[in-house]
Amino acid sequence: MARLKSGIPVAQADAEMRTIARGLEREHPAEQAEWSAGATGLRAEWASEAGTPFLILLGAVGFVLLIVCANLAALVLSRASGRRRELAVRAALGAGRWQLVRQLLAESLVVGVLGGGLACGLAFWGVDVALSAIREPIPYWLDFTVDARVLAFCLATAVAAGVGAGVLPAMQASRTDVSETLKDGAPAGISTFSTGGTAIPARSCW
Repeated sequence: MARLKSGIPVAQADAEMRTIARGLEREHPAEQAEWSAGATGLRAEWASEAGTPFLILLGAVGFVLLIVCANLAALVLSRASGRRRELAVRAALGAGRWQLVRQLLAESLVVGVLGGGLACGLAFWGVDVALSAIREPIPYWLDFTVDARVLAFCLATAVAAGVGAGVLPAMQASRTDVSETLKDGAPAGISTFSTGGTAIPARSCW
C-alpha cells in the first residue's frame, strides 16, 4: 500500500506500474513471466470484494423500508378514519383541505423523523459493538464512524418516508363529507340543517 502524490490519479500510477512490470519481464523473463503489476484505489479494492454482499444488504434494507412505509401509511389512514368527526368539525369551522392535509402530514412526518433519530442512535451503538467484537488490530486507514453524510442521508430518508407514507392517506382523509359526518355523529334527539354547505345541529321540535 502506498499514498499517491497530490494530483496524481490512480490511472497514471497504474500505467507506470505496468510499464515497470513489462521492463522487469524483459530483463528477467524466467522470474517475471507469470507476474504483473498495477495500481488500484483502496476503496475500489474493498468494493470489488464486498460489493455484491453490500448490494444485497442494501436491497434488503430498502425492502424493509417499504414495508415500514406501508405500515405507517395504514396507521395514518386508520387514525384519520377514527378522527372523521374531528376533521369534519375543523372543516366546518373553516379549515381548508390543505390545512387538514398539512396537519395529518405533519403527524406522519414526526413519526418518520423520530424513527430516523432512533436509527441514528442505533447506528452509533452498533458501530461501538462491532468494534468491540473485533479482536485484531484495526489498520489506521480504516475509520469506522458514522459521519455527517450518513446522518444527512438518514435524515433525508426519514423525511421522505414520512412524507411518502402520509401524503396519500392524508389526501384521502381530507375528502370528508362535512354534512354527512356531522349527521352520523349527532346525538339522539338532535337533527341537523344545512346553511351554505355547512351542517349545523338543531334541537328537534319534540
